[in-house]
Amino acid sequence: MTGSALSAAAERSGGVTASFFKELTRRTVLIAADGHRPLDDASLAEALTEMLGDSERLTRALLGAAGPAHPDGGPEGLTLRDHFRGTEGS
Repeated sequence: MTGSALSAAAERSGGVTASFFKELTRRTVLIAADGHRPLDDASLAEALTEMLGDSERLTRALLGAAGPAHPDGGPEGLTLRDHFRGTEGS
């Protein structure tokens, strides 16, 4: 997974909690495994798009998202960039 993919996801996921990231990680891994492909940028993007979709409003509420997610970011708070800070290149 590239740093640019993590940065793009961070921009889209402002205001979410650590629980959201845990679920995002789980879904990213499942999407990659289901597609018989390595963990990659496309898996992360697909999982995040799924989680930020209208059909996932309840999931976001249960995971403690600060408010509605917007493609251009969200309320101030923990972001994906904060969660993965220092892991680029590993």
